[in-house]
Amino acid sequence: MAKRAHEAPAAMPPTQFTQVKIGGETYRLAYSFNGLAEAEAITGCNLLQGMREVIVGGLTAANFRGILYAALRKAQPGITLAGAGDLLETAFRDGETLEVQKALLATYGISFEQTDPSVAAPQAEHSGDSNIASYGSTSGEPLEST
Repeated sequence: MAKRAHEAPAAMPPTQFTQVKIGGETYRLAYSFNGLAEAEAITGCNLLQGMREVIVGGLTAANFRGILYAALRKAQPGITLAGAGDLLETAFRDGETLEVQKALLATYGISFEQTDPSVAAPQAEHSGDSNIASYGSTSGEPLEST
């Protein structure tokens, strides 16, 4: 039987990052499908279900920690699952959990919803002391790609 020739996959678009401020420190966030799958293996959680829970409610502590962990791994490769949990403890203490959830949704949006960040990521409106832009940097400028 003849082997089928496979075309090389198209080049991956550059990674788009969002950012979130937790405890006065800024962290860059990005998702990849492989990164989510690897984080699921480490956490034992269904992280796509976790993203759904961010949107509709019912987010568990394990899924919240897991989806933050998965988002942090690309820009902070030394992050551990416990380290992501420590960041969430800080966010809870400082009243930043809603901002973290918004950042995770924004990150998911630019990572999976559209490949063109100008379509997927309209500039966020800043309101008061918001720590993040829904898509982009805290200054409202798009973040760099790598």
